[in-house]
Amino acid sequence: MVWWQLCRCKARIAIGDTAGALANADEAIRIAPNFPQSHLLRGDALFAIGEYHSAEDAYARALDLDPSIRRSKSFKARLEKLREKLVSVSTSS
Repeated sequence: MVWWQLCRCKARIAIGDTAGALANADEAIRIAPNFPQSHLLRGDALFAIGEYHSAEDAYARALDLDPSIRRSKSFKARLEKLREKLVSVSTSS
């Protein structure tokens, strides 16, 4: 069931349905709160909405659950995109 929610989340992010993606990620977390991928995708949905600090929190939670994801290329790419957005937001304020 959790994988179904995560697949829907990814698909909804891809088509721009960020509210639906966030709902799917939240449901995945409700089903399996200690599954890091759920928190990663919640971070992706929050990032797509522009909630960068909340996305950072979700990524941090995923990292707490599975420190080994720090080494993955996709996680490093997520963090780099997030850093760029956070710098952009802080310099424009």
